Amino acid sequence: MKKVVQTKTFKRALKKVHPNEKKSIDRVVRKIIAAPEKGDAKRGDLSGAFTQTFNMHGTKFRLIYKFDDETITLLRFGPRENFCG
Repeated sequence: MKKVVQTKTFKRALKKVHPNEKKSIDRVVRKIIAAPEKGDAKRGDLSGAFTQTFNMHGTKFRLIYKFDDETITLLRFGPRENFCG
């Protein structure tokens, strides 16, 4: 099993989320752990990163992450319209 690491940016954003909303984020993180390569590969400024889109309260969110053979790094998440790419 891969080690999951959260960046400071990710941790800060997660602290602001209501406990019920954390369940949505937990589900998408479990999905990423199961198959990180299935995310959408990004280009440009986010080159080398992947995104997983999910819904929370009817709003589309993106969780951006990177991974290698041993580690999945959760970079940030937020409403889809706030992200480029």
